[in-house]
Amino acid sequence: MELYVRRAEAFLQLGDFQSAAVNLQKACSGSDPSGEHIELLATTYYLQGQSLLEQKCPMDAMECFTRAAELQPQNRHYRMHSICCLAALGRYAECLGLLNKQLEEEGGNPDLYIVRARLYDHLNKTTLTYQDTQRALFLDPQHQEAIKMKAKLVAKAEEAKDKAVNCAVQGQLHDALQKISYAIENNPSAGGYHIFRYSVSIYNVMKGL
Repeated sequence: MELYVRRAEAFLQLGDFQSAAVNLQKACSGSDPSGEHIELLATTYYLQGQSLLEQKCPMDAMECFTRAAELQPQNRHYRMHSICCLAALGRYAECLGLLNKQLEEEGGNPDLYIVRARLYDHLNKTTLTYQDTQRALFLDPQHQEAIKMKAKLVAKAEEAKDKAVNCAVQGQLHDALQKISYAIENNPSAGGYHIFRYSVSIYNVMKGL
């Protein structure tokens, strides 16, 4: 068995992950494989997946990450890379399913909320993006990715608010309501947006009388 491991390590030095995995599979084929050998096999699958992902082969990469996760289910990095591959493949429903399952186990992990927030943002689910960003910031107020996502939402909200004001000035009240509502979706904590929408709504009603 040790000969297979040594040969696998040599293949790893050469960057031949497939050959390394084959040899490690043989080393782990006994009735009581070494924990170190299993860990090395999982790492090899992970490295192979990374290489395939860089080569823009997300389907093959996901298979490698999945194998790594099966060998070491406690390693969340392997599962997270599988989720990234699903997103790259456009399989968003499966991606969300895995993220939701992961959050059931790690509800206190702000990184997971930001990953899901990014996915919601890609799907134009603004309210859900905001909610997950807030959850991440609640868990870690200094989380850099969460801070960036919040800044992005605030910027989009301000842009929509400015457009709403312009529409209102031009008497385009229906468009103004749509744009200020979008601003609120991106940043519902901005009280001025709610006041503006209420004012436009009242004026729109009075105009119709």
